[in-house]
Amino acid sequence: MKRRPVSQSTISNDFAVDVEVVGNFCSVGVPLEEVFGYLSVNGSDTFAPAWHSLWLRLQNGVDLHRALLDIKTICADRRVDQFCEVVIACDTYQTSALSASLRRLVEFLRKLSEVENEASQRIKSVGSVAWLALLSPWVMLAILLAKPENLKAFSNFQGLAIVLSGICLSVIAKTLSDRIAKFPKLVRVFS
Repeated sequence: MKRRPVSQSTISNDFAVDVEVVGNFCSVGVPLEEVFGYLSVNGSDTFAPAWHSLWLRLQNGVDLHRALLDIKTICADRRVDQFCEVVIACDTYQTSALSASLRRLVEFLRKLSEVENEASQRIKSVGSVAWLALLSPWVMLAILLAKPENLKAFSNFQGLAIVLSGICLSVIAKTLSDRIAKFPKLVRVFS
């Protein structure tokens, strides 16, 4: 069975839930190693393998900083990068503000999820309008060709040249609109 692609907003929301769990567990004093073990079983489907890998590294005695840097490389995801940097910063400076920092990160990830969802919906609606704009001249041509005198006008060399140039321009317009409507890939600042 083929899996459906998961939207960026869903991924951001799933990760926000996972990070919220980490923050909640840390606020009551549960060690990070146990939190990652819990998430490897109960976390989101998208990030459970990353949590499991992180948990295994910590179980094998790898330093927290090294394990987090490895996970950043493995996941290659900007959300994971942000999470790892927050944990590293809080661990480096011996602050007890990890749960509060993660709470702020969760708020950011949820807002990001909303923005990504809205942008995705707008891009889809623009794409639908582009399809209508692309198909409308061809529907008009089909209506015109229903009359014999119009069919005769397009059956000569000039008429075929007009139709072929219209096809070429339609393909170019569709290619350009697809490129414009593509959701940009965000840069990994903390990679």
